[in-house]
Amino acid sequence: SATFKYIRNVEQQKYERGVYQRSLTVSVLMGLMNIFAGSNLSAVFVGSGERDVIALSKTYLVINGSCYWVLGLLFIYRFTLQGLGNGWVPTVAGIMELVMRATAAVLLVERLGFAGASSASPLAWIGACIPLGIAYYLTIRQMVPKQPETTPVKAM
Repeated sequence: SATFKYIRNVEQQKYERGVYQRSLTVSVLMGLMNIFAGSNLSAVFVGSGERDVIALSKTYLVINGSCYWVLGLLFIYRFTLQGLGNGWVPTVAGIMELVMRATAAVLLVERLGFAGASSASPLAWIGACIPLGIAYYLTIRQMVPKQPETTPVKAM
């Protein structure tokens, strides 16, 4: 019946919203951990006396950690589209990632040095999110049936 389909649709939207929110929350928390505790974690692996290495790792982790929310979106978009059988948009996104990483290597490393190289992954994530985000929202819009419009009841 139409009522059952409507209720199922509302429940599905709640579930999707919960997955979306949890994924982004985890991404933000992991990014904050990289930003604020990254130096300490690096020191565990290289030793606290390696100040230059720790400074470079801090640069890398701050740049990457500040964009983990984009990586969270990337995972949601890519895996949702792949799960729905759409393989060509994730492939285009992979090509976009490669182009963005190459662009960062050619343009940013010369100007920004190690910070430019560290920016390659976040730029790749942003570049991949463009086709994935467009395809994701178009796909979701097609999947979710339009809600029945109700006509306002006129007061007498």
